Amino acid sequence: MALAPVDTTVGEALADIREEIAETEAELGDTDPDAAAHDSLQSLRARLVDQRAGFEHHREHDGWAEDATIRIGAPTAGERALADREAPDDAGAQERTLWVLAAATEEAPWAAGDLSATFREVSQLHPGVTDWCDLVVSDVRGGGTGNPIGRL
Repeated sequence: MALAPVDTTVGEALADIREEIAETEAELGDTDPDAAAHDSLQSLRARLVDQRAGFEHHREHDGWAEDATIRIGAPTAGERALADREAPDDAGAQERTLWVLAAATEEAPWAAGDLSATFREVSQLHPGVTDWCDLVVSDVRGGGTGNPIGRL
């Protein structure tokens, strides 16, 4: 059972991402295009647009319901150890991140029972969704802004 799990739905996640895009676009409009902050805001907007595209893709092509629950948190030490044990020795950083995300998932459209099955599902997700999940896990572990859903 993941630590401090965040409960949301596909629809709530999409609404939060859309709101963050609108806020970022408003900030972009108020920022001098030559300022360093402008580049950071453009990067943030691109990341958010990718997250939105990921959720919309799965909603449209995989039938994710707006009210489908997403419950994801920080994996416990034991869950991380299991993910480490399951990951191949030659797994790169991205693959290890997917194993951690599988261990962090308690309930979601991609949850598939055991760790290996959930990993297989996580590995088929749009990168925008895994990016969103990774940010949620980071925030729950204390590496983020402290607001896992409206977090960037």
